[in-house]
Amino acid sequence: ETTYSPEFDDLYSLYTKVRNERSVAILEFGSGWSTLALAKALDENRQLYSGFVSENIRHPNPFCLMTVDVSSKFQDVAIKRIPAHLLKDSIKPIISEARMSRVNGQICHLFDSIPPFTADFVYLDGPDCDQVQGEVNGMSVRFGSEEYKYGLPMAADLVHMEPFFWPGTSIVTDGRGANAFFLRSNFKRS
Repeated sequence: ETTYSPEFDDLYSLYTKVRNERSVAILEFGSGWSTLALAKALDENRQLYSGFVSENIRHPNPFCLMTVDVSSKFQDVAIKRIPAHLLKDSIKPIISEARMSRVNGQICHLFDSIPPFTADFVYLDGPDCDQVQGEVNGMSVRFGSEEYKYGLPMAADLVHMEPFFWPGTSIVTDGRGANAFFLRSNFKRS
């Protein structure tokens, strides 16, 4: 496992979206440089809007970022990048296995365990296909040669979480077009 270099245009886009939407809580799938950009934007939102939020919104986890990953190595690296003043106590790192499963009769994958968390911004960039365990009817997202074991990621956790999303929750996927189509096809709300 190797860490990746930052893609500054993507990071700036994430940061700007969180700031412009005045997001209060973020759920991230896949830790990395994005964790730092999201934490920075969320901290700036906290500085500007914490008074309003505490007086007007009954939010169970305001100005928190929960980052879910399969790899403790990647998550540890991502968390160590975050300066102490950027919500360090408000970042909830979660490690969970991801497995092949079914949702609405369709083959996909799910994390084994995601604690309750109320987010108004979701960033989907994990798990990688080679991190997903098992198969369903012989199907897995881990296929190809030994050097290139990737299929198409098909994370379905958000379908299960959709009833708990607040109105206006934003979901951003990173390079997961087929996964985004799967989610859009299975969501009940627009």
